[in-house]
Amino acid sequence: MLYTKFDVFSKINGSPLAFKRKFILYILHANKLEKVVLLSNSLSPLELKKFIEHFLDSKKGQEIVSIDLQGKSSIADYFVIVSASSQRQVGSMAQLLKEELKKKGLKNVNIEGLAQCDWVLIDAGDVIVHIFRPEIRAFYNLEKIWSVEISETAPKTSFS
Repeated sequence: MLYTKFDVFSKINGSPLAFKRKFILYILHANKLEKVVLLSNSLSPLELKKFIEHFLDSKKGQEIVSIDLQGKSSIADYFVIVSASSQRQVGSMAQLLKEELKKKGLKNVNIEGLAQCDWVLIDAGDVIVHIFRPEIRAFYNLEKIWSVEISETAPKTSFS
């Protein structure tokens, strides 16, 4: 059985995993870990985020915002959100960023939304990049969604 970065594991053979799961390819056979292949690059999550921010700024990205997801979500350590002035710039920035990330040694960099180029998502492992046209960014307002802290004292709502 083969599990990749989006599968959730808390323990294998009774001991907590020592690695970040998004960088590991787990091959399980008969409920035992047989092989672990490190898929990561040499950049730390913070270095990767800084590299992406610098790259997007050099390509005339507008309103670059980084959101720290550590402790909020296991999908990534950071979101980087940026606006581009046109669909052509959105697509161009996404493709060029993917090429640069591959040069840095990142494997399996995935892009979604390239066909329409209104909102393109680039999954670079520890950092997920959202490239928007300004009006699409204002509509979805990811900054607000991910910065809202949910209070533990808030009343619980039942939908039954």
